[in-house]
Formats: sequence, C-alpha cells, structure tokens
Amino acid sequence: MRWVLSLVLVVACSLAGAQAEPADPLLRRVLEAGRKARYAGERTVEYRRGLDRRVQTELVFKDGPRYRIEYLPGSPLAGQVVIEDGQRRWVVRPGEAAIEEGPARGDDSLARLRLLLADRWRFTTTVGDGEPIAGLPTRRVEIADERGIVVQRLWVHPPTGIVLRRELFGPAGGKLGSFEFRRIDLQPRFGSDEFEAPGKPEARRGPFLRLRELASAEGFLPAHLPSGTGFVLDSVEVRPLLGRRVLMQVYRGGGRVVTLYQLPSIGRSGPMRIARQAGLNSYAWQRDGRSFLLISGMPEERLRELADRLVVR
Repeated sequence: MRWVLSLVLVVACSLAGAQAEPADPLLRRVLEAGRKARYAGERTVEYRRGLDRRVQTELVFKDGPRYRIEYLPGSPLAGQVVIEDGQRRWVVRPGEAAIEEGPARGDDSLARLRLLLADRWRFTTTVGDGEPIAGLPTRRVEIADERGIVVQRLWVHPPTGIVLRRELFGPAGGKLGSFEFRRIDLQPRFGSDEFEAPGKPEARRGPFLRLRELASAEGFLPAHLPSGTGFVLDSVEVRPLLGRRVLMQVYRGGGRVVTLYQLPSIGRSGPMRIARQAGLNSYAWQRDGRSFLLISGMPEERLRELADRLVVR
C-alpha cells in the first residue's frame, strides 16, 4: 500500500522513541521480509486521497530491496510504473515526457510499523489465527493504542513474514487505507531489466526540478519545506480538489509522512474543509495570495512549526 501508506500516503499516528526489534518472532520475520522477501503478485489497494476514497489494482514484483509496481487499467494511476533498485526510485507516468527520479523509499509502511512496535507504552500487539489470503495461511496481528482503538491490522504468511493484507486506521478508528493480495507467486522469475532505471538519463527529473516545472506551468508558487526540517520531498503532482487544481507535495522523514497542499486563495473554509474530512491533524494558513494546508498524523504544533519554515524560491 504504497501511497497510503503510500499516501494515503499519510500517517495515522505520530510517534517517537527508540527503535527496537520486536519480541514476537512473527513480527521480526515481517520486518526482515521487507528487506529480503522475493515474490510477484497482484493486489487490490484502497486508500484515502484528500477527501476521496480510491481503489486500484497493482502488479507487484519484489526482489529483496528492489521492487516494481505496475498500475493496471481501471485504477486511478492506470499506466503508471514505479521502480526501485535499492538506492534510487523512478516513477514513469503515461503521457509525461519526464521521468520522476528520487532516493529509494523502501517499504515505508514497515518503518511506521517499527515505530509502533517500539512504543510499547502506548501500543499493544495481539496475534491470533487469520483466514487464508491468496490461498496461503495467515496469522492476524492487531495493534491498538492505550484506549483500545486499533491502528493497524496485518495478515501475515508465517513461513515468509510477507504481509498479505494490511489495514491502516486513523486516530478515531476510521479506515485510512488497506491492501490485499489476490494472488502471489513466492518463487518468481524476474527479467534482467525488471528493476533497471527507465529511459534516458536526460529524461529523469528530481522532485525539486519537477516542483519548479509544475509550479511554472500551472501558475503555483515554488513553495516547499526546506531540508533542515527533517523531511525530504518525495513526490509532486497537480490534481483536482474542491473543484480546483491543487499542487500536492508529499514529504517523508523518520517513518512519517507530511502532505502539503497549495490552493488558490479561497479563504480558510476551503482548506479547513479538507482537514476535517481527512480525519488527521492539520494546519492551514495563507501566504502571498495562496492558501496552504499541511496534513499529517503529527501534532498541530509541529505542523505550525513546519509552516513557519516554508520557503518560496
């Protein structure tokens, strides 16, 4: 669930604390599988993107730290391909001449899972029997906070540690996203070029170059969070929202995700409507005739600090 998770692409909780290996051997296997597992499969992903819930089908090819995701027809991202080779990441979008290039992201959902498991004072883990997924047996892992609200559910294939189904919940228990494999091959054969960098080097664009190009073409400010905030720009796109075209930037750092929206100046009511319906923490403000909105699982005070660091250049 890349985006959601991927983007959803947003984090349901904001955590701190030292990372440690979980005591349960099944959960240790899950974290290890994120680095070493090999498989090819088809999965259905449901996620929240702004105010919308979306469903898409993906083909996933994974070879240790390398992976390739192809989005099938009928999906919101149909035709898009994401490739990682363990160090770099590329996104090929249909109809676009440029190829987005950036640092490898890895399985950031596992980074968030590690944070949850490390915070044993706030979160408890329960492991029980799970139903078969894609024809394979599973164990169900449920992680809940101190109030008893479930924040994640995982269906894990015990021999491999591969997560065959995942559900991610918000602070009040509403589902933010999920994925489930419909079929999976645990002994795949990969082509020699499956995980190679696509296209010509001159066609590849880093996220900041893409930000400047999109801002110039679409009439947005080249506003962004600087690197000193601890968050790195991961992706940029322009999409419709509230009947207008919106510049959306996704930042990642320390297993957390922050989404920055830039909208035409429409007063606070528009951005705050997005924030309320998203069900996460948010901070909205105006600058240079534009409305901005930060959404994340982090406290609002931290989002306000990030907003104060916004630069336009």
